[in-house]
Amino acid sequence: MAKLYSFLCFTMLVGGPMFSGYSQVNQIKRVEFEKKDDGYYYNLVSAGEKGILYIRDLDESKKGEDMWNVLVLDTLLEEQCSVDLSIDYNFKFKGYEYFNGHLYLLFDNGLVAKNKFHIIKVNVDDGEVETYDIDNSIQLQLSHFLITGNAFIFAGYIRSRPSVVFYDAIEEKVTMIPGFFNRKSEIVEMMADPVSDQFAILQTEKGILDNEWYLRLRSFDNTGNLLFEKKTRLDDDVRIFSGKIYYSWDRDIIVTGTFGGTASNHYTNGIFFSRVDEETELEVLFHYYSDMENFLDFMSPRRAEKIKNKIVEKEIQGKQYKINSRLLLHEIIEGEDRFLLLAEVYDPEYDEVRYWNYGDPYFQSLPLRSRYFYAPQVNRVARVEDSNTFEYIQAVVVALDTEGNLMWDNNFQIEEVETPDLHQVVDFNAKPHQVEMLYHFEDKLSYKVIDADSTLLEKYDEPIAGLKEDDKFKHQYDDAGETMYWYDDYFFIWGYQRIENRRDQEVDPSRKVVYISKLSFQ
Repeated sequence: MAKLYSFLCFTMLVGGPMFSGYSQVNQIKRVEFEKKDDGYYYNLVSAGEKGILYIRDLDESKKGEDMWNVLVLDTLLEEQCSVDLSIDYNFKFKGYEYFNGHLYLLFDNGLVAKNKFHIIKVNVDDGEVETYDIDNSIQLQLSHFLITGNAFIFAGYIRSRPSVVFYDAIEEKVTMIPGFFNRKSEIVEMMADPVSDQFAILQTEKGILDNEWYLRLRSFDNTGNLLFEKKTRLDDDVRIFSGKIYYSWDRDIIVTGTFGGTASNHYTNGIFFSRVDEETELEVLFHYYSDMENFLDFMSPRRAEKIKNKIVEKEIQGKQYKINSRLLLHEIIEGEDRFLLLAEVYDPEYDEVRYWNYGDPYFQSLPLRSRYFYAPQVNRVARVEDSNTFEYIQAVVVALDTEGNLMWDNNFQIEEVETPDLHQVVDFNAKPHQVEMLYHFEDKLSYKVIDADSTLLEKYDEPIAGLKEDDKFKHQYDDAGETMYWYDDYFFIWGYQRIENRRDQEVDPSRKVVYISKLSFQ
């Protein structure tokens, strides 16, 4: 059992920003779990109002099995249940999903694509465990994993051709979903509807006969049967780089993502949007970064002004100025009259050679905190697998009306944040008239509050509160930790720290801990 420390924290009054209705972030409570070694997998997963899940490889073996643990904490950060798991040592961890009150842990048992999948399902409410063993006899190189109803959907590539496998957990039956086995195509995204258990798959493909590029969306019921499919031809100079799928309140399928040109060298030029149901066509709107008012705010005023002048010159000529950027799109949030797209601008860094084992599509050389170990990059099109680190430039909020027209954009500058894996740094809480943005790095919090394209609270930094007054943060492990919107008005942050405290007798004078802090804006 890990040693647990907890402490109620209160808002720190350290010369905070002055704004009507806002003060500093309230650091409500902090808990710590002793952890002596960073080398084995651990992660924190939000379960919304059901709490937080602390997943960890215990670095213990019993009778040829590796021991894992899932600790369930409630919204007060109190322990609700602790679930011990034993995994055959031949099986290696590949990723997780949280869906409808259950945590799913995915393992496989080989260093080659032809192997078995082992899935552990944990009920967050009572800790009940179910397991599933699935043969992967078709040598699928996994890129996506999805749960819906009583089925698991695996998507990936067989000899460079996209393929989708449907596993019925009740019948224990594996089937191939037809229509994807085209060499010149990519699976961009797939997503399940938690209400209906339907799921949708977005892909790009090159026509066999006309040699044109298309964006295709397919919708399936919870048995894997096709409900409908839509496709649209892309302009000759447009390529889709990433995508997200969201089921709206009225169950329409919202498709968005990033796009760029054919010669953009993996840089994107803007975002696209489409709203689809069974009766409508797949009509796509494209919004260039140069159409956004605040996208260039991270640049120096002189450089930004120079580019804005070029944008105007192109407009006079009837042409579109294209800003090249790398954008990591996180999620879509629906409001009464709008959709908010949340994303971050990043730059991959290539300081030294990273040696990937290309014979093993699931190889992961670092104990990163990614959700999926089987996909070392955000998607096959982004081409970031050779990067050593990722530098984050700014978070971006883009508001579109219900038809996808651009309403406004805003941003939040990210300072001096680099991570060894590509993941979300800033998280958001979207309210009817404001958006709260927050991230943490090393020993400080940074936050900003906006209302549409106006700023309510300028970017502000404050120190992360320790468990005890005399705690001194000696080292923050940068490859561990995240900021997450949690539920209602609450966020949580977590990380891995080495702390010294030579004065307080209630804690060890030197300790390494995984910490969790519950936060809210006041």
